[in-house]
Amino acid sequence: MNRLTYRKYNSLLLIAFLLSLTGMRTDTNYLGNVKKVFDVMNDAVVNDKVCYLKYAITTNLNSKDAKGNLIVNTGTFEMITSKSQSRLYSKDMIILKDQKNTFAILPARKVIYWSDAVPSKKGEHLYDQLSTLQDSIFKNVKKQECIEVKDKEYTKIINIDLNEKMSSFLGIKSATYFINDITQRLSKVIVLYQPGNQYTRLEYDFKETDLDYKKMNMNVPVRELVFDNGQKFQVAYQGFQLKDNRKK
Repeated sequence: MNRLTYRKYNSLLLIAFLLSLTGMRTDTNYLGNVKKVFDVMNDAVVNDKVCYLKYAITTNLNSKDAKGNLIVNTGTFEMITSKSQSRLYSKDMIILKDQKNTFAILPARKVIYWSDAVPSKKGEHLYDQLSTLQDSIFKNVKKQECIEVKDKEYTKIINIDLNEKMSSFLGIKSATYFINDITQRLSKVIVLYQPGNQYTRLEYDFKETDLDYKKMNMNVPVRELVFDNGQKFQVAYQGFQLKDNRKK
């Protein structure tokens, strides 16, 4: 994976995650239930707690493989975040980021990309971005529906359709949220795209959520997770190639 491909991959994860949370900041009818779920998550970050998410992403592509079958990709991710750090783990990539450094680790290729962290500015926090995006989207909701559910990990299925203008702008036809309004947890999100997009469907399946995670020390600089004693790799990364893309 070259540097450009890595950036595209990383951007896709962020955009997809933003889309998975879209609609959690409105009090309009059924979506007020979704807002409460998101407020719990937001409060954890504001109060500087460590948050843990384990989730699977399934993407249905609008393209076919060599056998003529539509391509479906599935990956499982673990994300641990705090105010100062984020760590993302998957089978194909590990991304470690703090206020000074970002490391993208590709285990299969035994390559580590090292770059400077982009300094945070006011309005660049994930929730600041979400707030602006969500306000725009839910001024343009055309239809919303809610189904009550029993004997599942979720209690409500809430579906929204966007009007033609916003749907065309985002390329999204609809989004469906599976929530538990008793435990205030999000179980699943399904996004359907308009015809002609690269993707036809995206599904997030949240396996585990811990908004006060105690099993990982997020005060350790991410550089120390990669290097041991200066430039020597930790045991897990010995034999890896380093691609240093920092500004000198």
